[in-house]
Amino acid sequence: MIFLTTTILLAAAAASAHPHVGRAVANGAWYQERDHPINSLFARAPGPDIGTHEWAAQYPSYGKPSQTDIPAEWLAAYNAAKDAGKIPTAASQNGQHACNSGNMCRADGDIWDAPEGKIVYSFDDGPSMGTDTLLDFLATTNTTCTHFFIGSNIALYPQRAIRAFQQGDELAVHTWTHPRMTNETDLGVVVELGWTMQIIHDVTGGRVPRFWRPPYGDMDNRVRAIAKEVFGLTPVIWNYDTQDWTLGNRVSATTENRIEQWLSGSKKTGLNILEHELTEANVEMWINGTYAGANRYGWEGAAVGPTFGLSSYQNAQDDKSTVNQQDNMAAVPVDVGGATSTSGSQEPTSSADSPGATTSTPPAGAATRHTAALSSLVFAALSAAVFW
Repeated sequence: MIFLTTTILLAAAAASAHPHVGRAVANGAWYQERDHPINSLFARAPGPDIGTHEWAAQYPSYGKPSQTDIPAEWLAAYNAAKDAGKIPTAASQNGQHACNSGNMCRADGDIWDAPEGKIVYSFDDGPSMGTDTLLDFLATTNTTCTHFFIGSNIALYPQRAIRAFQQGDELAVHTWTHPRMTNETDLGVVVELGWTMQIIHDVTGGRVPRFWRPPYGDMDNRVRAIAKEVFGLTPVIWNYDTQDWTLGNRVSATTENRIEQWLSGSKKTGLNILEHELTEANVEMWINGTYAGANRYGWEGAAVGPTFGLSSYQNAQDDKSTVNQQDNMAAVPVDVGGATSTSGSQEPTSSADSPGATTSTPPAGAATRHTAALSSLVFAALSAAVFW
C-alpha cells in the first residue's frame, strides 16, 4: 500500500477563558465502566515491526481515513452511544447548546486552566521537524511533557514517537489529519480519533491514550460526546496561546516577552500554554522562554496527567506501569528497529486583573498562513516520501 505524505492544515484556535469554569474529571476517574467497548477497541496481535512498509500499510493511506471501512468495534461503540441518546445531532446544537470550545465555552470534564502554581508542558502537531531537538533537551533536563501527536505524523515518524514514549513523555491524540472537527460527520470524528488512538496504542506497548486536543480548539458538544462516549477521551484545551506556529524558523522577541509576562504574573491560575514542536525555532522559544522562565519564577512544570493527578493512559498509569490486563489489550512489543537519538493560533491578550484569562480573535487569513507555514517549513522534505 502506498502511504503518501499530505499537507496537514495546522492552525491555532481562538480558545480562551469563559465565565463558566469547566470542572476537570476527578482524580483517578475513568469515563467508562470496565465492561465498556473501549476495553477491546484497540486489541491487536503483534504484527510487522514498527516502521516497516508492512507496518505502515495497516493504517490509513493518503488523505482522510475512510468512513466506509471502519473497524467493527469502533462502529459498535458509536452505535451503542448514539442509540442511548448520548450523542447529540448537529441540528440540535444551536448557540450556547453547542458549547464550542473555540468560542471560549468550557464544559464540565474539559481541561483548561492548570492548578495554582503549576504549568503544563505540552506540544502540538508532532512528531515533526522540532521533535528531536525537543527530546534531546527533555532528556538532558530530566523533564517530561505531553505530546499531542497527529496520527499520520506518527506513521511518518514512528521512531520519534517511540523515543518520546521511552523517555517517559505522555502521548496524546491530536487527530489523524488535523481537521476542524465540528465540520466532520459523526463517523468522520470516529475515524480521526480512532486511528490516532490505534497507532499510539501500537507504539506504546498497548496503552490507550487518555487525553486529546481538538485542532484549532474546535470542539462542540457533539464532538465532545463522541470522543467521550466512544473512546473515553478527556479534552485538553489551553488558557494562553503563543501563536508560535506563525514564526517559521525564527524566534520572536515579542513572543518571548509575552511569555515572560505570563510567567512573571500571579500563580493563582495555573498556566496551560499552547505551543508546538513544528520547527526547531518553536522548540528553542520554549526552551529559552517558557522552560527557563518557569524555573526562574518557581512554577512546577509537568505533563498533563501528573499536573492534574490523573493517569496518562486509560489502561495504564504511565509509560512504566503495567498495562491493565482487564482491558483485554494486546501487549504489542515496542520494537524500535534501530531507533537513534539525533540532535531534532491565534495570539491571546490577557487582562491585567485576570492573569489566567485570555481573549483571542483569529486574524483574517490565519488558517491560510498556518497552512502555508506548514507546507514550506515542515513537510517540504516529505513531499516525495512514500511507503510501498
